[in-house]
Amino acid sequence: MKERDRIDVRICGTGGQGIVMAGNILAEALLRSYEFATNSASYGPEVRGTSVRSDVVCSQKWIDYPRADSPDWVIALAQKVYDAGAGDFGDDSVVLYDPALVEPSARCPARHVRIPASQACLNQFGDSANANLAMLGALSTFGVVPEKDLETAAVARLKMPEKIGGALRLGRRLAEG
Repeated sequence: MKERDRIDVRICGTGGQGIVMAGNILAEALLRSYEFATNSASYGPEVRGTSVRSDVVCSQKWIDYPRADSPDWVIALAQKVYDAGAGDFGDDSVVLYDPALVEPSARCPARHVRIPASQACLNQFGDSANANLAMLGALSTFGVVPEKDLETAAVARLKMPEKIGGALRLGRRLAEG
């Protein structure tokens, strides 16, 4: 894993996609490599369909502000939340997006990487419920977080090792092309 002093990751989608859970898993996994990690979530009052954002910040130093206002990495699983946050993405941001759910903006300066997680999960597992985990697996191919740390954190939270490991590996395969 490439070591940096601080990494900011934003996971965005809608209620029911497991965005907050993915943020919790990522923060827990990053604590294995960094001294500090935070997960700050924001969402509307609806249970499903509302905009959800989970900002994960990790650092070797004390984190005095837990929001990813200019994220290094973005996982985008819903168009309206991507559109609302695209102004925060800089030239050095990398957006992993699901093409079935998000159409990247030509005005967004970030690098965009296509990860068809929802369709791949539907094909492999019969539903797209694990697209959030597949996107985390894809993120691990870029050296942000070790896959083994993601799997350990996810299994501890979700208690379904075969499906979780399968979704993380699927995401890695999608990112590796």
